[in-house]
Amino acid sequence: MKPTGELQQKAQALADLAIRDGLQGALQFCAFRDGKCVVDVWAGTMATDPDAAWIDGRTLFPIFSTEKPLLATAVHRTVERGMLAYDRPVSDYWPEFRGGGKERLTVREMLGYRCGLPDDKPGAGLDLKSLERRADWQGMLQWYASCVPEIEPGTTQRYMPRSYGWALGGLLEKVWKRPLNDILLEQVLEPSGMGYGLWGGADDLSRVFGHGGVGGSEGLCDRSRRLTVGYTCNFDNAPPKLREAFYSLVGMRWRYWDEDVNIQDLQMATMKR
Repeated sequence: MKPTGELQQKAQALADLAIRDGLQGALQFCAFRDGKCVVDVWAGTMATDPDAAWIDGRTLFPIFSTEKPLLATAVHRTVERGMLAYDRPVSDYWPEFRGGGKERLTVREMLGYRCGLPDDKPGAGLDLKSLERRADWQGMLQWYASCVPEIEPGTTQRYMPRSYGWALGGLLEKVWKRPLNDILLEQVLEPSGMGYGLWGGADDLSRVFGHGGVGGSEGLCDRSRRLTVGYTCNFDNAPPKLREAFYSLVGMRWRYWDEDVNIQDLQMATMKR
């Protein structure tokens, strides 16, 4: 049942105003405090044409990198079960993952963005900008296992905006011999309801955990305030920082680091320890 208090009313008014003013085409926002839903709002339509259907609270949105922590957590849980080892080569579990030095890449290095493989460029005859190709899960796994590294695997940390899912998803499916959806459901989603990245100042990096994705989606939990928020949308995060306006309503300060700290550098540095 949707909340009915003043906070819910203010959040719904903000959502409706954002749609009316064209800041978003559609959005969903929810917040939980101490495990109780205190805000659950949505507004807008599936597309911009006049006949587009209105969304509701169960409408699915693409969330992109917001799902990355789910994959990483599934890998960690697989290691806990003794089915994977961080310092063994990926190719020990995924025999097709070879060539150009890939056979030496360890699970730890793959988790740490050190694959050195193509991420956003055409490769091995495959156009990564084609949505149809990228939606072919098995085809993408075959491409990823066989593609030629751009830099020596294991040597350089480089962000993986598109390929992280194929890298870890392919590894998990080889180990478990089951579809990735089943693995994530059993190992992450049902037990915890959320995978995570750590956010905060250098002296308190674990205060907030969660992750965001291209397009504006985000899921975060502030442990000190016992507050969890989720946001999805079908346009990029609007210039007036609409998502942060929702966070402000419920008391979620957006991230927690000093103004002069580059969080990307801080997070990457922790992987070297």
